[in-house]
Amino acid sequence: AREMGSWRRSRLAGMLPVECLVGEDLMESSAGFTAEVMLPDHPLAVDLPWETFPPIFGYNELIARPDSEVVVRVRETGHPLVVAGRYGQGRVCIYASDPAPHWGLNFELWEGYDAFWQRTLKWVSQRG
Repeated sequence: AREMGSWRRSRLAGMLPVECLVGEDLMESSAGFTAEVMLPDHPLAVDLPWETFPPIFGYNELIARPDSEVVVRVRETGHPLVVAGRYGQGRVCIYASDPAPHWGLNFELWEGYDAFWQRTLKWVSQRG
């Protein structure tokens, strides 16, 4: 089995706003998956052009922790795509796909790409 990230067994696992699956978690589709914003007023989602978010070709299936916020999910499956959470006095966020090729080839070209990552960095850099 391919164990690229192995986040479930990493020291960071308890800090993540999601639980990683024990087994295979890769979800892939040549047709692509689209995004559905669940919390449009969340700082990670507000004022971004989600209506033009392009299909992504895969992601890692994850389970959102009860105390986290699923900001964006995969429309076709309902799985979390962008999840925000808190750990101690800090903030954490996951994006469940690739930020670049291979799965994220189209994502890189999205008109909201730069703003999304800048906003994410700003949000996780704040306390509480």
